[in-house]
Amino acid sequence: MELLHFPFESEVLNSVQKNIHSVMDLRCPLLFEGARGTGKSSWAEIVLKARGNYFSLNFENAPKSSREWKNCFQFHAQTQLLLDNIDMWSEIQRNSLMIAIAKDESVRSRIVTTSGPGFQMLSPQLYFRLATRKISIPDVTECKFDFKAIVDFWLKVHCLVLGRSVPEISTEAFQKLNDADWSGGWSEFIMTLERSVSFQTTILKPEHILFDQASEEISYLQAGLTLAEMEKKLILQTLHLTSSNKTQAARILGISIRTLRNKLNEYQEGRTHELV
Repeated sequence: MELLHFPFESEVLNSVQKNIHSVMDLRCPLLFEGARGTGKSSWAEIVLKARGNYFSLNFENAPKSSREWKNCFQFHAQTQLLLDNIDMWSEIQRNSLMIAIAKDESVRSRIVTTSGPGFQMLSPQLYFRLATRKISIPDVTECKFDFKAIVDFWLKVHCLVLGRSVPEISTEAFQKLNDADWSGGWSEFIMTLERSVSFQTTILKPEHILFDQASEEISYLQAGLTLAEMEKKLILQTLHLTSSNKTQAARILGISIRTLRNKLNEYQEGRTHELV
């Protein structure tokens, strides 16, 4: 059963569905905003697919000049554009997009954008051009009323893909899932359920609910660490939180991408300097 018709009970998810229905036929710019792993692109694609074909742009293939954007809009004038994770694009890409839109107010492409929180502060002028209607996508922890139904749904999906019978989930195992903080969002949630199904058991128990080891190892910086150790821990934690996106991690850390790569090379070669 697709997201648009899933029988949600959570007020936030019902609100998302209603908002999706209300914008389905609109041609104005739409923005889907949510944290990493909330399924922004999946919701956005529901709207796009309802109107036919679309072309997806991300930080890897988005134009870098206003002239390239103009050509892009002309080429896709009769179709739709998905600007995916625009908050991860370079400043050059976002600025050139802003210039192209400002120069040509008659852009005919239907534009749907996805972004993490904070896009408005990152590029306020571009935000107001792309967010005529904004739909906020909730994180896992905001959907507790639907948690059991969502768990059952994804277990069925994974078992269908793997060609296996759907296991029962014990009360203890469900409680373990319910108590997790899900810092990795829906991506971590789905991966955890897929991992539990791989045990091929008829009843899922707490020992079958294994969270990502990298997530469990993340901790706050502790007193007693050397400066080099603190720096390494901070860099690796930031990379984890950005799903190993070096460009975004460097931006958060306030260092150049070259410096970040040099640091990672040092860690791989075991050349971390012990500063006290």
